[in-house]
Amino acid sequence: MKKILIVDDEPDVIELVSSRLEANHYTVVTASDGEEGLHQIQADPPDLVILDIGMPVVNGYEVCSRIKRHEDYQHIPVIMLTAGMRYAHRKQSEHCGADGFISKPYCSERLLDEVRRFIG
Repeated sequence: MKKILIVDDEPDVIELVSSRLEANHYTVVTASDGEEGLHQIQADPPDLVILDIGMPVVNGYEVCSRIKRHEDYQHIPVIMLTAGMRYAHRKQSEHCGADGFISKPYCSERLLDEVRRFIG
């Protein structure tokens, strides 16, 4: 099974997204802030990362930038899942190397379509 790392500081979001992905036969690991997410990637790289932007410690833009700058992890697709719906959030996500962008509240089918687009 493909493994997805969800990095978000909102437990409810982690629970909802995790349950939807697990119901579709993905393995899910989670982190509650950017620093923890980076440690998870180093310890056991996932096939895909779903990343919130506004988090304590290290924000999603920085996490994404670090993933995309690291030779061993830059191939991992990153989907930003955030309450920030402004054009600036999308542009900044693209600038840091995000492969996809979904605004909260989100349609779970859209999220699954994005996941499948990158990892099947």
